[in-house]
Amino acid sequence: DPRWLNQRLVNEVGLHAYAGLPLIAQDHPVGVLSILFDAPRQVSPEEQNLMNLLADQAAIAIRNTHLFAQEQEARVAGEASGRRFRDLVENLDAVIWEADATTGQVSFVSRRVETVLGYPVEQWLTEPECWASHLHPDDRERALAVRRTALEKGHPYDVVYRFLAADGRVVWLRTRVHVALDAAGAARQL
Repeated sequence: DPRWLNQRLVNEVGLHAYAGLPLIAQDHPVGVLSILFDAPRQVSPEEQNLMNLLADQAAIAIRNTHLFAQEQEARVAGEASGRRFRDLVENLDAVIWEADATTGQVSFVSRRVETVLGYPVEQWLTEPECWASHLHPDDRERALAVRRTALEKGHPYDVVYRFLAADGRVVWLRTRVHVALDAAGAARQL
């Protein structure tokens, strides 16, 4: 019963006047900004303006806190999704990679490349033409031509070729590549 609460506030706190403004954040009421007075009185226009300003600032703070919490939740969810994706990629029985379509510079390669070909991930990430330089000499021109044509047309490609592993073995590979295009339709990423 509000009358019981009002009487309790008068008796225990000495409340004799009260002014309150609702706090609205993102079109939803989130609280009330209240000023309690120990003597009966009217709120002056200056006090009303100050209360409006404080209520607006409190609502902005609440909205920002809400947005920050949402941002943190999205970041945590994104990190968890990224970890799941990395775990999936790293456990596939295939080498997954990503490279710049213009330079051939690898920006990502799964650890599986070390098992299959023997070259460390860091080498793939630091040598712009690591892939091209280790193609088997008899397959180099054909494999490079397939990639070049696909990039020019912006089409995916699928090519089988031999590759020279770090330990000198000749390894047959099948590479399936999706070509990502920029807004103008030019090849951006492999």
